[in-house]
Amino acid sequence: MSAANKDAQSPIGALPFRQGALSAEEIRRECPRFRILIIGKANAGKTTILRKVCNAKPDAKPIVYDAEGREVKQAPTKVESPSES
Repeated sequence: MSAANKDAQSPIGALPFRQGALSAEEIRRECPRFRILIIGKANAGKTTILRKVCNAKPDAKPIVYDAEGREVKQAPTKVESPSES
């Protein structure tokens, strides 16, 4: 990328990358609880990426809440193999 392109893309007076960024401890102090929304097609890897980001165990089940903050109980689903159809 040319110097002219870099100048055109950065706002005047913008801080360089990471300058002034909060540490993890400061972020937790400012926002002890947060929510994440991941939207995507079925089998796109939404749960997988969330588990990686949260360092969750592979067999851990996600806890789902409704708009009022109540936990949604999920019914167990049976996955049929092609030979059972």
